[in-house]
Amino acid sequence: MKKKTVIIAAIVLFIFILILFLPIPRGTYRDGGTKDYRALTYRIVVWNRLTDRTGEDGAAEVIFTYHKTSVYWFPENLKSIDELWKAETEAINEFRLARIRKMRASSSPAKHNKPARACSLPARAVIYLIGNCSFPIK
Repeated sequence: MKKKTVIIAAIVLFIFILILFLPIPRGTYRDGGTKDYRALTYRIVVWNRLTDRTGEDGAAEVIFTYHKTSVYWFPENLKSIDELWKAETEAINEFRLARIRKMRASSSPAKHNKPARACSLPARAVIYLIGNCSFPIK
């Protein structure tokens, strides 16, 4: 009798875990093909969304498709797709700003430790070795 209760308890526990963690497809959005999978404890969003980057004048400069797979755990899994997209775009903008800051910091002249050398080589050799030469070329 005890063995039968343990087996029934294990089956009930397995079904409970399955209900909590089994993702169910909820469909495809018409924003470029974003797919949504939900379980009770998490949500998987496969972003495939057409977006644009706007310039300073407000006009769209580049239209591209944003591809990423994101997992949102409980309580974020209860938010709407629009709220999740707003949070995703904020993260994208922060990443872009960090990358721009990193590029600006790495391009500062104080970071280069190579001594400048004047070159007196033919033009083709100067073009080939442009990284090792400083201007003006004599």
